[in-house]
Amino acid sequence: MTRFRFVEQEKASHPVRMLCSALGVSPSGYYAWRSRGPSARERSDAELSEKIRRSHARSRGTYGVPRVHADLTEAGHSVKKCFEHLANSADAIYVTQQGGVNRDTLPALVEIANTRNVATFSQLGSREVQAGFLLSISRPSFKPVGMFLAATLAQIMNGAKPGKLEQVFEETPKIAINLKTAEIIGLYLHADLLAAADEIYRDITPLK
Repeated sequence: MTRFRFVEQEKASHPVRMLCSALGVSPSGYYAWRSRGPSARERSDAELSEKIRRSHARSRGTYGVPRVHADLTEAGHSVKKCFEHLANSADAIYVTQQGGVNRDTLPALVEIANTRNVATFSQLGSREVQAGFLLSISRPSFKPVGMFLAATLAQIMNGAKPGKLEQVFEETPKIAINLKTAEIIGLYLHADLLAAADEIYRDITPLK
């Protein structure tokens, strides 16, 4: 756990300035960390934790560490077999979030699809596109929601009546594209799509 994450978890019980001082970090550094959001490693760890939780829940709390590990490994083999089957008959594969799609299996999944010129679309988002899936249209983060709520609260504190405020929030999706993958599978991307993209990756970079 990073020191900033510890501050985040304990700020409800102790002042941020006091926590930062005790941990030898600056409050400004903490707030900068919050605005950046979690690192790639932290997101990856969170995804793995969620997959472990799901595996444990499916077993109704009976699986221990060895069985959970075997469950996730088995899921990885299952996804690879599915990719092999689909890549021989489909033009595109929509990759959903599941235990078998992770940083260990992603390189193999990308290779299976790319060598057969099959387009891949990630439900998870830009991290998997960076790792070699072709495209993702996902929800970027909770930050826009927080900004919306903060703006609403500010209006109320400045005298606006809550019942008169617009309370419908629609977050715009984020489009991520991997140009290297498009090149490998022989897909021409129109300028309109590239112009609409929020993130464009020029190489395939395995997840760390």
